[in-house]
Amino acid sequence: MRILPHLTDADLSLSQADITEVQRLDLDILDRYGSAFLARANEAAEELGVRPVILCNAATEEVRPAPLDWAGQANALRLHPDIYRAARRALDSADHAAEVVVLMYRPDRDMLAVYTVLPE
Repeated sequence: MRILPHLTDADLSLSQADITEVQRLDLDILDRYGSAFLARANEAAEELGVRPVILCNAATEEVRPAPLDWAGQANALRLHPDIYRAARRALDSADHAAEVVVLMYRPDRDMLAVYTVLPE
């Protein structure tokens, strides 16, 4: 499995050490649960009739799929515009059946990061 981070403008204001620390923690969760995320995203796509992203609260490891846009409403999750643009780009460029876009939220830093998970 390969995991691609998508940097936002907010990320670029962080120090390299902060980015590395957060990504190390996120990648550990994604490495453990990435296959399950892929399976759940494909199930959710069928249920919802739209391409979902996976939301993961990294503090609790709670995971739920949600559509980024639905009923014609852009940014229905009301994400920060930088996060929405990064997730939208990742979603638009991903292969529906083989890749999943994951939004990882770290409540201790009020930080939301965007990743694409691809199977090997």
